[in-house]
Amino acid sequence: MEQQLIVDELESKLTVCDNIAETISQSLLQAETLKQSILKKAFEGKLVL
Repeated sequence: MEQQLIVDELESKLTVCDNIAETISQSLLQAETLKQSILKKAFEGKLVL
């Protein structure tokens, strides 16, 4: 019984970890897209500070 509680808790934590990893992955893709957009504008002379 106690072992099942431990397994359930670990599975819950692993699910949270998986969700965090997915969020990080999506954020990295968005950051790369933004970087490319900024570089494109910079090379086109359209980057205004």
